[in-house]
Amino acid sequence: MLKACRLMAYFDHQRPELTLAEVAERSGMNKTTAYRLLNTLVMAGWLARSESNAYRPTMRVFQIGSVALASTNLPTEAKPVLRSLADRFGDTAYLMVPSGRNAVCIDAITGDSPVTVNAVAVGSSLPLHAAAGPVTMLAFVPGLLEEELSHDDREPFTPGTITDPEHLRSVVEKVREQGYAVSEGDFLSDVAAVAAPIFGSDGACVGTISLGGTVDRIRGARFDDIVAGVVAAGKDLTARLQGR
Repeated sequence: MLKACRLMAYFDHQRPELTLAEVAERSGMNKTTAYRLLNTLVMAGWLARSESNAYRPTMRVFQIGSVALASTNLPTEAKPVLRSLADRFGDTAYLMVPSGRNAVCIDAITGDSPVTVNAVAVGSSLPLHAAAGPVTMLAFVPGLLEEELSHDDREPFTPGTITDPEHLRSVVEKVREQGYAVSEGDFLSDVAAVAAPIFGSDGACVGTISLGGTVDRIRGARFDDIVAGVVAAGKDLTARLQGR
């Protein structure tokens, strides 16, 4: 099993899929041995085979990696960025990471606005198809959108919740193009948010930073400034994680 685990190191952001021949070449193993070990990882749920018979890590690997990252440098590096965002706009800044079919809030800092969103706090778990932070994850975490679209049980939290697969796909594509997500009343009726992705040292999306508040505060005259501020915060945190 140790030899099988070592094969996981050959997958990276540049090569998320590898064929049997490529794994054998990189590891120095013969194809028979490599095939047996790769199948062990498939049965354990760590790898999946594509239609072209290439192997790729499953979401289980990313979920464990996100948990590990959340317990190390991400919250520490994010704290001053969250504080700056909350202080600048007065609303609540959130840090979220993916976990299965959910986004988990691992930190939140509230500004001086008299109105706060109490329904989303540290430890809250949000569905991926609603709210700006989770939808941003669908756009930038590899494989997450297709995993979500393989299910048909998306809950309609409000009349504005997107449950239709093609509608969700089109929204996610727009988020990818513009580099941020905006939500309005799709998870909580009177709440809006803007979110941007955070990329780790290997270039993969490890979470999101967002600003949330009442619709009139987020969608008001400050909207363009909020979008620019959140996007800048995501880039700042990415640079911190990448040591730039």
